[in-house]
Parts: sequence; C-alpha cells; structure tokens
Amino acid sequence: MEIESKRFATSRAKVIQKKTINQTIAKLANKSGNAIVLDGTGRCTTKALIKEGWIKERIFIPNNSKDYIYIKRWHPNTYKISIGELLYLHRNRTFQLGGVYMDYMCNFSTSKKDLAILFNNKLMMDNSVLGVTFSINRGRKNDTGFTCRDMMEVMNFVSILAYTNGYIPVIDSRGGSYGNHGSPMYSIIFQLHRH
Repeated sequence: MEIESKRFATSRAKVIQKKTINQTIAKLANKSGNAIVLDGTGRCTTKALIKEGWIKERIFIPNNSKDYIYIKRWHPNTYKISIGELLYLHRNRTFQLGGVYMDYMCNFSTSKKDLAILFNNKLMMDNSVLGVTFSINRGRKNDTGFTCRDMMEVMNFVSILAYTNGYIPVIDSRGGSYGNHGSPMYSIIFQLHRH
C-alpha cells in the first residue's frame, strides 16, 4: 500500500507542477499574437490558454505522434509535423507569436534547431512568453564536476539567441524540476521583451 501512495504522490506532484507551468504561460503570454504548444491528448496547455482568454483559432499544435488523430478531432489547428517544421513554415515574420510552449519529452540537444529557427526569424512578439521543458540527465557531469548541466545549457543557449536577436529574456521563477514517471524533467519560462 505504501508503494501505491508514493506513486500517487509523484503522479499528483507532476500534475500540479504542469498545471502551474500551463497557467503561468497562459497568463503571461501576449494574447494579441498566436500560440504554438506541444500538447498531448489531454490538451492541458491549450485548455489553460483558452481559459485565460485565448482565441482557439490562434493556438497551433504540432504533433507528429500517434496522438495526432485524437488531438485533431478536438482542435482543428493541429498539424502532423514537428514544431521545427511548423516554425520553419512560418519563418516569414508575419506569423507573430505571443506564447510558445516547447514541452519536449526529450533532452535539450535534440531541440536546439527549433529554438534557433524561433529566434533567428524573430517570431516572438514583444512581451511574449517562451516555456521549455526538457528531460535532464542528473548524473551527467562536465569537466567542472557539476551535475544538471542541461538546465544551465538551456538558459545560456536561449539567452544568447534572445540577446543576439534583439530580445531581453527574463526568467520567471515559477519553473523548476519535477519527476515524470521516474524521469527528471525541468521547465523554464522566459518572458521576452524586445529592446
């Protein structure tokens, strides 16, 4: 019985933390633009955006997984492509984004190209929000001996891309680390201001 309680507690903590991330992004994002979110079958981020006053037609979900068909039934702006492909298709800058949630279930190294497309094409509006979630490797160390270097790498990479492309990134304090069925995840929310 004790094992089940621990599972429930871990599962519940994940829900609470993900809900906090979704609510924060929904509240801080610039509603005069579009939103792109990596969402699953529960469409939790999309629902949080709509609850916060976002227009459903301005929310885009790229999902090239087996969940695509189910999500598409409930949200017409769902596309069977990756987020990188969707960003690349809209790189002409008339497609301005007020909020983006890259809720990856992988490590950071596979996602750098998507962030580069986003920033190098200046797709984010002034006063917009970027949320990123990655799997972190707590055991991996670099030559300094520190662990959890992935989190620092994400913050550094996004900050450099942002500054290089005319944005000032401000990290919101509501992100952090949590467990996802035994995998450590880390969410960071950036408020982006043009300078």
